[in-house]
Amino acid sequence: MTAGPVEVRLWRGGGVVHREICEDVTEAAVLVERWADFGITGVDIDDLVTHHRPDQVLEPDLEPESPEISVDPDEAYPRQ
Repeated sequence: MTAGPVEVRLWRGGGVVHREICEDVTEAAVLVERWADFGITGVDIDDLVTHHRPDQVLEPDLEPESPEISVDPDEAYPRQ
């Protein structure tokens, strides 16, 4: 059982009709039951408490690659 906050998204007709942050999965279950009579066709529950080991965290790329772009002005704007 997940301890900690979860995000609940309730779906109907291909779109999200309600989104709520709940304290835990027990509260999320109560929320889903309250919405059950409204024709909900899907439920997503995401655990918002994620724990990473140090080797699972990516280092930021401090120098992003910038592509070399060269444009010939005669080709960029065709003449009529």
